[in-house]
Amino acid sequence: MAKKAADDKTPQIYVDETYFRHVEQMERWRQEYEQWQSVEAKIAAVSKFAFDEVDYLSMLERVPFPERPLTDFSYLVDEARIATESKFFMPIAYHLGVMLFLLGILLLVGNVIALWVSGTGVITLLASLYLTIDKRQRTIQKAVDEAQATAQRREEQEKQLIAEQRQKHEEAEANRIKDVERLMAGERASIFVKLDSVLTKIGFPFPLNVDIDVYNNIYRVQVWLPPKTIIPKQTCTLQNSGRPNHSDKETRTINKQYLELCCAIMMQIITVVYAHIPTFDEVYFNGMSKEKVDIECLLAIKTTREAVTTAANAANGIAAIQALQGRFECDTALELLSVEAILPTEWGNVEPQFIRNLRVKLFK
Repeated sequence: MAKKAADDKTPQIYVDETYFRHVEQMERWRQEYEQWQSVEAKIAAVSKFAFDEVDYLSMLERVPFPERPLTDFSYLVDEARIATESKFFMPIAYHLGVMLFLLGILLLVGNVIALWVSGTGVITLLASLYLTIDKRQRTIQKAVDEAQATAQRREEQEKQLIAEQRQKHEEAEANRIKDVERLMAGERASIFVKLDSVLTKIGFPFPLNVDIDVYNNIYRVQVWLPPKTIIPKQTCTLQNSGRPNHSDKETRTINKQYLELCCAIMMQIITVVYAHIPTFDEVYFNGMSKEKVDIECLLAIKTTREAVTTAANAANGIAAIQALQGRFECDTALELLSVEAILPTEWGNVEPQFIRNLRVKLFK
């Protein structure tokens, strides 16, 4: 019987282990599918761009210091008075209670000695009560004076703290307005600081470097595009069984997706640059690639603020670059070919050592 019971139990354990292995496999498949979808979604999200120019004129207005009412510390005086009075409540009550007891003896007992003792006790208690009440008044006055001094000291400290905060606020506002004025005046140092700050906040899902070159107040922005290998070579769908199904993409599909990504990257950077640098009008942009042995330019754009305002409404990156009349070339499979990088004609034959450069590393 024992052997039969053991045989009946074994299949149940096998079924449970099989079920849990199946659940774990389904979870791995689901995670694999979601990972593929996440990669595709992040690449597609680069094509979502907008052109929101910063209103620097409104930023020239000084923000007033937020005044706040002073704290009323008069409660410290009331607390000190009440606390001190409570300390003398029991001693005074004790004196009064004993006096009433002795007075009762004076009224009820006719014994001379008792009367004499009671009378002496009452007089002594009256004297002690007087001294206690006098001490009470002096102690209360001292506590009130100390509480008033504390309240005044705290009030002065709060006034000093508010004055320091007001001074810091005014200094910060003055520095902020100076920074805005320098940026609006087109100072190179201010422009470099602002570009370094805003470009790093774009949040690309892959590493990216941007070189900003300037000479004679003419700017060229070179974007080092990511390699084509960041584009997934397969699509992933989920079958009814829960198993992910991978299908190879066509070469033309991969090339088109990479072309769109490169154009979207350029538009992301162009819109951010123009949105935050008010003095920029005509700027040169080059999309560079290190994927091959020789460095090559894949996109070349010379644009203006007005053109960017219009192109930012395009449905995707390719349409936006075309609206900017940017130059790029593709073969029949939509693979990007090299084009000649645009150099600012205003630079002439300037020596490289006279060109100021800022490299910004963009990471998610």
